[in-house]
Amino acid sequence: MSLLLTTLGNGMQVSGPDGTDTLTTMEFLGFDDVTIPVSGGTALTGGSLGDFTGDGRSDILWRQPDGGIAEWQTDASGQLASALSVGTTSTAWRIEGFGDFDGNGRSDILFRNTDGSIAAWQTNASGQLVSAQLLGSAATAWRVDGIGDFDGNGRSDILFRNVDGSIALWQTNAAGQLVSAQVLGSAATSWHVAGIGDFDGNGRSDILFRHVDGAVAVWQTNAAGQLSSAQQIGTVASSWHVADVGDFDGNGRSDILFVNDNGSLALWQTNAAGQLASALSLGDPGAQWHESGTGDLNGDGRSDILWRNDSGTVVEWLMNGAQVLSAQTLGSAPTDWEISLHHFDLV
Repeated sequence: MSLLLTTLGNGMQVSGPDGTDTLTTMEFLGFDDVTIPVSGGTALTGGSLGDFTGDGRSDILWRQPDGGIAEWQTDASGQLASALSVGTTSTAWRIEGFGDFDGNGRSDILFRNTDGSIAAWQTNASGQLVSAQLLGSAATAWRVDGIGDFDGNGRSDILFRNVDGSIALWQTNAAGQLVSAQVLGSAATSWHVAGIGDFDGNGRSDILFRHVDGAVAVWQTNAAGQLSSAQQIGTVASSWHVADVGDFDGNGRSDILFVNDNGSLALWQTNAAGQLASALSLGDPGAQWHESGTGDLNGDGRSDILWRNDSGTVVEWLMNGAQVLSAQTLGSAPTDWEISLHHFDLV
């Protein structure tokens, strides 16, 4: 019997021969060969923004020049609903991205100190800071190169890349504490990690690579978080760069957002084998607009695109695949405030 799983803003829809059910109060959906998280905060496909309240809608985290951290939350229409201060930390601590390290359905904030220390901030259902803990330390030759759930257990793992090309994984327990560190493999330094997503829809995060010659490849992992396969999915001209990853059509598989040097946008979509299935044009937002993250800002189960203008204005594109359903202004922030994300190599 085959089942179609469709991610929703606050759960998952399961369709089969006997009908369709919507799951919103379960934490995981288990099968013989895979365990898939149902709740919103651990979404594997949804993009680079975090869901700090666990309501199935992505939030926008801001970093101020003095180290202050603020959060914008949206409502079911994707419009700005609230803005709050989360806390302040020394500027020696850099925000590396977001993940659900304790598996509670809410995104945590990952920090890296200039001395190599790694820490996580955890939030409550209101998106406010409730705890901060040190996870460990890594030599500065190892940099954080992404966050994802590579073993499919509903908790985020931390991907590290060494200057020599080695790739390693930190895994956490239900308390969000470090429990294991393992080397996944190595790739030539001409291959850059360009994104993290679930490109085959199997409930485990994959690693997106871009080669300096334009080739695009994906590493896939098994239930132990170990490398199981590596495949090249296509090649694109060097004038095109991976801007972000998200599930823009809501089919449970991550898509790849490209931006051209001339400002044009394109979307690569994958099939159930994680291979390239289609490439679609999205248009050109204009040189004064900069892609600033992807996430499900209105909770409809599809990733949306966040834009920041040179003036400080923030606009969202609410998406349905390669179609922009609507473009609406969320607000404006001082130009020295930065939208916090993990910044992958732009290749």
